[in-house]
Amino acid sequence: MIAIVVLIGLLGAVVIISRSVKNKALRCISISVVLGLILVLFGTSLLPRVLGPPSLGKGSYRHARLWRDKLAACNSLDDVRRQFNCGRWQGTLHEGYTHIPDPNTLRDGNTWALLYDFPDGDWLAMAYADSHNTWGGGTVVTRDNTGRIRVFFGHVCGRPFAEGESLEEVYACLIRPPSPLREVLLGQ
Repeated sequence: MIAIVVLIGLLGAVVIISRSVKNKALRCISISVVLGLILVLFGTSLLPRVLGPPSLGKGSYRHARLWRDKLAACNSLDDVRRQFNCGRWQGTLHEGYTHIPDPNTLRDGNTWALLYDFPDGDWLAMAYADSHNTWGGGTVVTRDNTGRIRVFFGHVCGRPFAEGESLEEVYACLIRPPSPLREVLLGQ
């Protein structure tokens, strides 16, 4: 609100300068300075509000549709490795996790995919974007060996909190606290 008031004030200054300053060169310089201030104000204050800040757990339908389409074309974990930055999270001695990049990874911007290969032959690929300082953050799209594709939005802090020994355990973990995600329907 303050930015709008300042913007109106600066526009008023342009009008006053254009009517009161008689020296043409000084009038042009004065108007240019005020217009420059308006551009700086708009660029640093209003424009980010119009475009919106990076989402924190809101998710992105655009990202979800893109990843759904890419994952739908994958029929194996090798296909997923060709489409995304793949890796896995491994527990450390200090009860934290460290990301281990998959050696067969191809780079694709900030999109990552976690791969789950279960002992019973089932597999799951999970494309996601971190919620923090990432446009479209808080988006998780999964595809499993049955062809099922699911989309979740919510707070993704670094990586989705999803662990388990089977497909259903991992899916259940995604919607359970402490960081529950909500499943959304994209439609076709």
